[in-house]
Amino acid sequence: MKHNLVSLDVVRFCAEECFRQHSGELSVADMVNAWIFCYQEMDANVLCIEDILELGRRVEPVKNKDGFRQVPVLIDGRQVGVPTLVLINQVTLLIDAVNEGLVTPTELYEEFERIHPFIDGNGRVGAILFNWANGELDDPTVPPKVNWTSERSWAR
Repeated sequence: MKHNLVSLDVVRFCAEECFRQHSGELSVADMVNAWIFCYQEMDANVLCIEDILELGRRVEPVKNKDGFRQVPVLIDGRQVGVPTLVLINQVTLLIDAVNEGLVTPTELYEEFERIHPFIDGNGRVGAILFNWANGELDDPTVPPKVNWTSERSWAR
């Protein structure tokens, strides 16, 4: 049975990730809550859309309460993420690729960040997914910088 406690290393990682993402101190507890959900509830070998939605809601309970974004997202005045009309399709393709073993943890993280499915908290959710895919929920590592120009190697 999985426990509901997280290590000091996980709390420290969440605090550092929230600092990197400029989400504020109060968001640390939300990220730890999402981490506990991932550790306790998510299957170690299968990713599903409900898992991603739940992580998004837990990381940003107010901004992501309605699930995936329905509007474009701007960062530094630049639109990021896929258009909302193809967002769910892109998330589904990514999940299928993960479950078929076609992507590395780094590719999962990079593509999740490119899709940018939530209004806020994408970097924090992506960091959790990266560590889930690496099997490193107990000893997290910082995801790599996103290479925005690379092509999807797993695309069909």
